[in-house]
Amino acid sequence: MQKTIFRLIIFTAAGLLLGMFFGRTTIFSILLLTAVTGLSCFIFVIINFVGSINDKKSKKTAIFGFISLSLIVTLVTSILTMRKIADNKQKLAEDFIPKIEKYKQNNSKYPKTLSAITEIKGSDAEKLVYWTDTSQQQFVLKFFEDGWHFTMWDSERKKWISGD
Repeated sequence: MQKTIFRLIIFTAAGLLLGMFFGRTTIFSILLLTAVTGLSCFIFVIINFVGSINDKKSKKTAIFGFISLSLIVTLVTSILTMRKIADNKQKLAEDFIPKIEKYKQNNSKYPKTLSAITEIKGSDAEKLVYWTDTSQQQFVLKFFEDGWHFTMWDSERKKWISGD
């Protein structure tokens, strides 16, 4: 019993750590992880079904159960991590919008770069894409959520737009 609880804790912890890693990657890694998790769970169900017909509970059943649990925890954690990262990027962008608007009030045009309004940290600069039209009367502030999907603030419409 203690061995089972220890394995459960180890596989769950491994799933959490892997989930935090995969959550920082792209949507394609999540799709691959989903496929592997589905296959593992399918194999686990087949092994259990065959084992119940033969009235056998083997170590293979337990191992696949732990692996399936670990993969499910990894998948859920990675999706939650990815969502949290996207929320943080949007909050960062929302913090810049009033500063950009204030710059326009003072200068009658939007800044050419974000560094014109504030000292932006290197890692923050990598998270956001900013550009203006040639007359500098409109701007777009954009970030990628997961490598495929994006969210952007359109200054002309004054709203967030999402797409892929």
